[in-house]
Amino acid sequence: MNPISRAALATAAVLAASTLSPAISGTIDPALEMRLRAASAETEFRVVAVLDDRPDVATLAHQLYLEGWDPAVRHERVIRDLRGAAARSQGPLLRLLRAGERSGAVSNIEPLWIVNAIAFEARPEVIRAAAAVTGVFEIDEDSEIELEEPVSMSLDAPHIQAHEWGLDMIHAPQLWALGFDGTGTTVCNLDTGVEGTHPALQSKWRGAGGGDWRHHWFDPSTGSDHPIDDSYHGTHTMGIMVGSEVGDTVGVAPGAQWIAALTIGGSGDFVSKTLLAFQWAADPDGDPGTADQPDVISNSWTDLQPKCQNTLYEAIDNVEAAGAAVVFSAGNSGPASESITSPKNRATTPVNIFATGALRSDGVIASFSSRGPSACDHTTIKPEAAAPGDNVRSTMPSGYGLLSGTSMASPHVAGAVALLKQVNPGLDPETVKTILIETARDAGTPGEDNTYGNGIIDLYEAYIVASSGYGTLAGRVEDAATGDPLAAKITAIGTPRGTRAGEDGLFLLPLPADSLFTIEAAFFGYLPALFDINVTAGDTLRRLVQLAAAPVGSIAGRVVDAAGDAVSGADVAILDTPFAPIQSGADGSYRFAGVPADSTYTVAASYCGLTPAGRLAAVVAGEETMIDITLPELAPDDMESGENGWTHQSVTSGFGDQWHLSTRRNHTPGGTTAWKCGDTGSGDYDNSLDAGLRVHCVNLAPGSQLAFWHWIDAEVDTGSEAWDGGIVEISTDGENYTQITPQGGYPYTIVDNDASPFAPGTPCFSGTHDWRRELFDLSAYTGDAYLRFRFGTDGYVTEEGWYIDDLVVSAETPAVTIVASGAPAQVAPGSTAEWEITLSNESAEQQSVDVWLHITQGSLEVDRLLATGVVLPAGAGGTESVLFPVPGATPPGSYTVENIVGLYPALPYSSDSFVTDVTALR
Repeated sequence: MNPISRAALATAAVLAASTLSPAISGTIDPALEMRLRAASAETEFRVVAVLDDRPDVATLAHQLYLEGWDPAVRHERVIRDLRGAAARSQGPLLRLLRAGERSGAVSNIEPLWIVNAIAFEARPEVIRAAAAVTGVFEIDEDSEIELEEPVSMSLDAPHIQAHEWGLDMIHAPQLWALGFDGTGTTVCNLDTGVEGTHPALQSKWRGAGGGDWRHHWFDPSTGSDHPIDDSYHGTHTMGIMVGSEVGDTVGVAPGAQWIAALTIGGSGDFVSKTLLAFQWAADPDGDPGTADQPDVISNSWTDLQPKCQNTLYEAIDNVEAAGAAVVFSAGNSGPASESITSPKNRATTPVNIFATGALRSDGVIASFSSRGPSACDHTTIKPEAAAPGDNVRSTMPSGYGLLSGTSMASPHVAGAVALLKQVNPGLDPETVKTILIETARDAGTPGEDNTYGNGIIDLYEAYIVASSGYGTLAGRVEDAATGDPLAAKITAIGTPRGTRAGEDGLFLLPLPADSLFTIEAAFFGYLPALFDINVTAGDTLRRLVQLAAAPVGSIAGRVVDAAGDAVSGADVAILDTPFAPIQSGADGSYRFAGVPADSTYTVAASYCGLTPAGRLAAVVAGEETMIDITLPELAPDDMESGENGWTHQSVTSGFGDQWHLSTRRNHTPGGTTAWKCGDTGSGDYDNSLDAGLRVHCVNLAPGSQLAFWHWIDAEVDTGSEAWDGGIVEISTDGENYTQITPQGGYPYTIVDNDASPFAPGTPCFSGTHDWRRELFDLSAYTGDAYLRFRFGTDGYVTEEGWYIDDLVVSAETPAVTIVASGAPAQVAPGSTAEWEITLSNESAEQQSVDVWLHITQGSLEVDRLLATGVVLPAGAGGTESVLFPVPGATPPGSYTVENIVGLYPALPYSSDSFVTDVTALR
């Protein structure tokens, strides 16, 4: 009998257990599946198995809030629903895992209810068996999380008799003066722990008053029974929330109590440990009937295996449904765009997840603060708001210290939530965060942006909204016919106040009391609904808003070229609508059905290598509007016929864009318009620009070149260095750009300057000159490509700006010819061959050309540059002699000598050849 290994016995036990229920297969995450296939049978993986039975407690809690139920009732209903789902559905999977645990194939089993899931560690065969258990929805690898480490640290900051500058910036002292310091509220962080003996924190720990420490401190990492800090970070963030000693206040809510979970450090930092911490925080004493959850939980960590839909999202939603608001730091990867890390780059609701950017003491965003938009959809604006985060003094183990990072910004928001919950204990997490967003002081670019979000949180303005001087319009928007929820835009007409309903159709809109408002609910494809309201101070007015579907028609037609031939594969879009772009068919046809009627739309088409075009389409109910779109051949763009598919935007988040079509200056004979980066009039450009002007897609033939005329007035430092300037870039995918160099190079390089969007030493156009032609060799690129003109400025002196006009991208060459005459029939080695070349410039512009020879004989090929930078005036030419020394070692034979004019070595304009014989030596 062959010996059977312990591993084989363990696997057999698990597989036997899996036959207890019918095998309805769950899904194994594709990335995990690849790792399982590559692993040996003995390799163990940490995973989280999520089950199907997952109640929608977020919608339940929202509905209970709208119905006016007490927060304690909402908490109990949510926790019991979550626990009930886990209790009724986890049995089959737990039986399989317990059997594997007894045989040694499974370990570290952790049933969860904050999401209906089980975390465990097992071998590949066991994980596959678990996926086959009835009721298992998906199995993911238990990914690691990582602390958002501060970008700078200064230890031993002194204990002083004052309060911190950041508290003034968010107007916390104004609330203290009104009697609101957080008393009666509880804050929490999931961090490296907290030094529970720190004099600024010790008395504020909720466990200091007695009772079971487990209800106030959670440590799945080290197993401690009293608050400790595994490093320093959690002590600092907790101090920003509540820290104070006599005369020295570092915390936003010094009257609040705190609880904490040590989830970063100790035995390893995994999502499963964070899920356990969220679960504890949602119900610290394990009794759903006691609402002992914190009012807010601050987080400063990132998921190292990000997904844009994941278990963490669901856990956070459920924690908030139970009553605790969750806030995050945005991350310290700025100033690059889309640098907000997971899970706070979530793009599903306006406030969840609430990501916070970091401010300097002067109110300007810190350079390290991560920027939006969300990398999940490349559209959703992030962060939600900004708060102090640079050189923030707070508690450290055994003292105080200065730290810089968005980790310092998030606890400012958490402390703000605590103060507002003291002002109005009935606020649910979504409402309190919505208030902070709506009352933030605008900063940076006017309106919401990807640097400051909605602006700097302002506690006094938020207090006004949260207190009895305001009421709330709450409700649901639905399809009048089907009852399906609609994520409609809700606007108080004539005011800046508004919100958007969630995917569940539910919305909240705080409004000043005792004022009449006309409210509009609008959603694309539906007729808007208007109604008047007047809310009472402290009350919630509830409305069910039903929207009727608008009558529809359709838009159809063909995309053709200038000759009338079909253009297949053209991108066709109805601009400024949710309709996804489509492609034209083989016959150039396209069709959009279900287009809301009684409106006029712009239908635009584009195809690489043709000029983009668009036409207006008026849609009538029940009818099809036929619109054919002609895409002209690409021609030199003189900027006199509109934008022609050119687009422009800020390249780097936090910097501006000032490109526009201007009539201030022009190069085209008889024309009026050029692209300009700068003020719309005659004034100077702005500071802090990183403006990209992108040319529509061009199809580059081999040997293509770019030519354009430009006028510039930009700040320089010396004759070779510039503070501000412009560059030209190319991309073959429309996303990743590479700088390209003009003939003769750029005249300047960027000064070493932290305020510039360009790296020090970047070659650029700058200084001041009148209209000048530039030529770029694009022969290294073929096929579809995008060109971009990029203008960057620092934060100091400004000038008029950069103009672009008369652009040509073409493989066609100027009308410059070369003719060779008087060619020798024979030459001897060591002699000098002589002939003449005549150059003629028949174009309408002066040309600068190179002249060279390309000599071939059999497999031999030799280039010889005769002259470079020869200037030929428009319509002129000339004849020159060529004296060419024939090397003494030249083998005899018949040689072809090609005389070439163009741009050496890759772009010939014209050539003329002759044949000469090299005679043998005697």
